[in-house]
Amino acid sequence: MLKTETFAKLFFLVSCTGLLMYVVLAFYTFHTAYTSISQVQKFRERIQNNSTTDALLEDRFTNDLKYILLWPIANVTNKLVEDGQSVFINYNCTYINCYLTSNKYLLNGDYRNFEAIILNASIFTTWDEKNIPDRRSARQKFVFYSELPSDSAPMCNICAENYFNWTWTYKLSSDILRPLIEVRNLKNEIVAPNENVKWLTEVTDSRKSNKNFEMGRTKKDVACIINNCHTKNDTIEYAKKLKSILDQKALVVDIYGCEFLKCSNDCLNEIKNNYYFYLVHEDSFAIDYVSAEVIKAYDSGAIPIIMGGANYQKFLPDGSYINARNLTVYKLAETIESIIESPSKYNSFHSWRQHYVIKRTRQLEGICDLCSNLNNKRLFKTRTAVRNFRHWWYYGSKFENCKIEPDPSERTRLTLKESDLKSYFYGLKKKYRLQSKDDYMYS
Repeated sequence: MLKTETFAKLFFLVSCTGLLMYVVLAFYTFHTAYTSISQVQKFRERIQNNSTTDALLEDRFTNDLKYILLWPIANVTNKLVEDGQSVFINYNCTYINCYLTSNKYLLNGDYRNFEAIILNASIFTTWDEKNIPDRRSARQKFVFYSELPSDSAPMCNICAENYFNWTWTYKLSSDILRPLIEVRNLKNEIVAPNENVKWLTEVTDSRKSNKNFEMGRTKKDVACIINNCHTKNDTIEYAKKLKSILDQKALVVDIYGCEFLKCSNDCLNEIKNNYYFYLVHEDSFAIDYVSAEVIKAYDSGAIPIIMGGANYQKFLPDGSYINARNLTVYKLAETIESIIESPSKYNSFHSWRQHYVIKRTRQLEGICDLCSNLNNKRLFKTRTAVRNFRHWWYYGSKFENCKIEPDPSERTRLTLKESDLKSYFYGLKKKYRLQSKDDYMYS
């Protein structure tokens, strides 16, 4: 009897231990299914052998991964991010059920199985068909991605029309916004860039600052750092002219870089808090393009003087900068002199610091929005193509460079019905051969 009870207890203990191990292993398997490439491949192999694959793919909006391919760039081996879901988790995205990879062979060797393919603008500078997808699925989205301004990433080829489904760039009219800088309020909420941003202009009595931003600053007036000695926008000539005018007013302009003053690798710290103004001459005057150089000006503790093509009211706090494009170089010199002579006026340019923080954006900023779009069943199922892409992408003289006429509307979109698919698949001057009702490829 005693032996029977002992055996029963031992059996119960072993059974409970086994059950606990099973639960732990089951949880581990569930967890790693979302992070392990091998598990993802096994999952895909299972649905490949299932005759209802298409039905399964249609119902993947609540508990399945959305696969996103970073299309590889020729001769570029370094990865922007690691394969997997870590970027979505680390960015605290609303949806984290997206899997990002640069391995186009991951899903059974067929990149048509990806929900989205991110295509970097640098791939299309020559539109070499060896470097771009030669087939696609009607389900998936081709996403045009660029951190470069349009004049640095030319796309004049007519094949660009109707080629992309979504856009992900610095332009405010993009489907997914990828700014290079952002402004947050003191609650860490993103305020700008925004088409309809409303800046705080009044400082309540309890928040008024008596800090004198002029205190401790040396008698240097304007700093200008030139990183590109072959800039397209006459940066050097503009800086020289401003220097010449301010010299006559006994004001100093120090130009760093190229054939001018030398600056160490830690140049920003060398000039920090030593100048009243920091001249930023953007390499591109593309609409909505605001580079990270603007951040350097703010970080230096000076008032940014910005020469560029953006409507800065949508990007930067009112009264925190001088828009040099609205002034002649002579008027700019007068403005600089006037502000230096008035400490209260100078300090007013720093009142934004009581409301906002200006900072660089994260790498692949907007990736959370891409994942959200893929999880939006209605949006994902809607077949769209970017029409008049070149008119939307370029600005000013680029219309002439591409030999195309400006469109009255900056950008229009197509919402494709089944009857429209043929024109969508075939494009403008490119013939496509349908492989199935859902897939097509170049012929």
